[in-house]
Amino acid sequence: MNSLVEYRHVVENGLSVSGVHDMYLQSTAKLVLANTVLHALILFLPGHPVDIQALLAPFTLKGKR
Repeated sequence: MNSLVEYRHVVENGLSVSGVHDMYLQSTAKLVLANTVLHALILFLPGHPVDIQALLAPFTLKGKR
């Protein structure tokens, strides 16, 4: 919540349009990273079988091995 308040203060103090876009892209990237780490931690809990190939499939180029 503090980050959102800080972002709002930056915007109110005259950040350029491209600066605002950069700020929101950075925020989105941070949230995606946090979500990915949380998801990985849940998958690796004891008792949960993990298929690494299935996890990597969406990020693998088709036709490449």
